[in-house]
Amino acid sequence: ATGYDLEIDGTLVSTTAAAYTKSGLAANTNHTFRIRSKNAAGVGTWSELINGTTQLNTPVLKATSEETAINLTWAEIADATKYEVEADGAVVATVNEPSY
Repeated sequence: ATGYDLEIDGTLVSTTAAAYTKSGLAANTNHTFRIRSKNAAGVGTWSELINGTTQLNTPVLKATSEETAINLTWAEIADATKYEVEADGAVVATVNEPSY
């Protein structure tokens, strides 16, 4: 192969690289991909279509401390239904609201 055709969400992108990163996608959105190789003799068949979903945005954590407690807050993330709170390497709570 001397190049590749990528189809990303129905749009054709040509490249000569063996790796490609599609950036600038919205958080928590689904996308479709497939690829075929090409050279001077023509193009190969398309790969199977695969789907991928981008991750949710990462909350920006703020903390205030008291003598015997630490209060955590963050901005609500669109489409998030729950938040896992990790402390000292272990999930200590799953909450519905953007605070703990």
